[in-house]
Amino acid sequence: MGQESEMRFVRTAMVDFQTEEDLKEYVEVHKVFMSSFEKLEQIIIYQTGPTSIQAIVIYEDAEALQKDKEKTAKWREEQNFKGVVDTILHQGDCLFDYKRTWYEP
Repeated sequence: MGQESEMRFVRTAMVDFQTEEDLKEYVEVHKVFMSSFEKLEQIIIYQTGPTSIQAIVIYEDAEALQKDKEKTAKWREEQNFKGVVDTILHQGDCLFDYKRTWYEP
Protein backbone atom coordinates (compact mmCIF):
# COMPACT_ATOMS: atom_id res chain seq x y z
CA MET A 1 0.00 0.00 0.00
CA GLY A 2 1.75 3.13 -1.21
CA GLN A 3 5.44 3.65 -1.51
CA GLU A 4 7.85 5.16 0.97
CA SER A 5 10.80 6.75 -0.74
CA GLU A 6 14.43 7.37 0.24
CA MET A 7 15.41 10.54 2.11
CA ARG A 8 15.02 13.60 -0.07
CA PHE A 9 15.39 17.34 0.42
CA VAL A 10 12.53 19.85 0.52
CA ARG A 11 12.41 23.63 0.20
CA THR A 12 9.32 25.75 0.75
CA ALA A 13 8.73 29.38 -0.11
CA MET A 14 5.90 31.62 1.01
CA VAL A 15 5.66 34.63 -1.30
CA ASP A 16 3.39 37.64 -0.83
CA PHE A 17 2.56 40.06 -3.66
CA GLN A 18 1.08 43.54 -3.91
CA THR A 19 -1.64 42.49 -6.35
CA GLU A 20 -3.30 39.36 -7.71
CA GLU A 21 -1.96 40.28 -11.16
CA ASP A 22 1.62 40.31 -9.83
CA LEU A 23 1.00 36.86 -8.35
CA LYS A 24 -0.39 35.41 -11.58
CA GLU A 25 2.48 36.81 -13.65
CA TYR A 26 5.08 35.39 -11.24
CA VAL A 27 3.50 31.93 -11.22
CA GLU A 28 3.28 31.71 -15.01
CA VAL A 29 6.93 32.63 -15.51
CA HIS A 30 8.07 30.53 -12.54
CA LYS A 31 6.32 27.36 -13.83
CA VAL A 32 8.21 27.47 -17.12
CA PHE A 33 11.55 28.16 -15.45
CA MET A 34 11.27 25.50 -12.72
CA SER A 35 10.16 22.85 -15.22
CA SER A 36 13.60 23.05 -16.84
CA PHE A 37 15.47 21.65 -13.80
CA GLU A 38 16.59 18.06 -14.41
CA LYS A 39 17.15 17.11 -10.74
CA LEU A 40 13.84 18.57 -9.53
CA GLU A 41 11.55 15.70 -8.59
CA GLN A 42 8.42 17.64 -7.80
CA ILE A 43 7.10 21.17 -7.43
CA ILE A 44 3.75 22.23 -6.05
CA ILE A 45 2.61 25.85 -6.12
CA TYR A 46 -0.65 26.72 -4.44
CA GLN A 47 -2.42 29.95 -3.65
CA THR A 48 -2.86 30.59 0.09
CA GLY A 49 -4.69 33.91 -0.23
CA PRO A 50 -5.64 36.52 -2.82
CA THR A 51 -2.05 37.79 -3.05
CA SER A 52 0.08 34.96 -1.65
CA ILE A 53 1.41 31.57 -2.70
CA GLN A 54 3.37 28.72 -1.23
CA ALA A 55 5.77 26.69 -3.35
CA ILE A 56 7.14 23.31 -2.32
CA VAL A 57 10.03 21.76 -4.22
CA ILE A 58 11.44 18.28 -3.66
CA TYR A 59 14.91 17.18 -4.74
CA GLU A 60 16.71 13.85 -4.54
CA ASP A 61 19.37 15.41 -2.30
CA ALA A 62 20.65 18.68 -0.80
CA GLU A 63 23.44 19.01 -3.36
CA ALA A 64 20.99 19.07 -6.28
CA LEU A 65 18.83 21.64 -4.52
CA GLN A 66 21.83 23.86 -3.74
CA LYS A 67 22.92 23.90 -7.39
CA ASP A 68 19.45 24.88 -8.61
CA LYS A 69 18.98 27.33 -5.72
CA GLU A 70 21.95 29.36 -6.92
CA LYS A 71 20.65 29.27 -10.50
CA THR A 72 17.20 30.36 -9.28
CA ALA A 73 18.57 33.27 -7.22
CA LYS A 74 20.42 34.61 -10.25
CA TRP A 75 17.34 34.16 -12.45
CA ARG A 76 15.08 36.00 -9.96
CA GLU A 77 17.54 38.88 -9.84
CA GLU A 78 17.56 39.10 -13.65
CA GLN A 79 13.74 38.92 -13.85
CA ASN A 80 13.35 41.71 -11.28
CA PHE A 81 9.79 40.64 -10.47
CA LYS A 82 7.55 43.53 -9.52
CA GLY A 83 5.12 43.37 -6.67
CA VAL A 84 6.92 40.86 -4.44
CA VAL A 85 6.32 42.14 -0.92
CA ASP A 86 7.83 39.39 1.23
CA THR A 87 9.36 35.92 0.90
CA ILE A 88 9.90 33.35 3.64
CA LEU A 89 12.05 30.29 2.86
CA HIS A 90 12.51 27.01 4.73
CA GLN A 91 14.41 23.89 3.73
CA GLY A 92 15.44 20.57 5.20
CA ASP A 93 15.44 16.80 4.98
CA CYS A 94 12.16 15.21 4.01
CA LEU A 95 11.33 13.01 7.03
CA PHE A 96 8.25 11.38 5.51
CA ASP A 97 7.02 11.23 1.95
CA TYR A 98 4.16 9.01 0.88
CA LYS A 99 2.99 8.68 -2.68
CA ARG A 100 -0.02 6.59 -3.59
CA THR A 101 0.74 4.22 -6.42
CA TRP A 102 -1.47 4.15 -9.49
CA TYR A 103 -2.89 0.73 -8.69
CA GLU A 104 -4.14 1.57 -5.17
CA PRO A 105 -7.82 2.23 -4.54
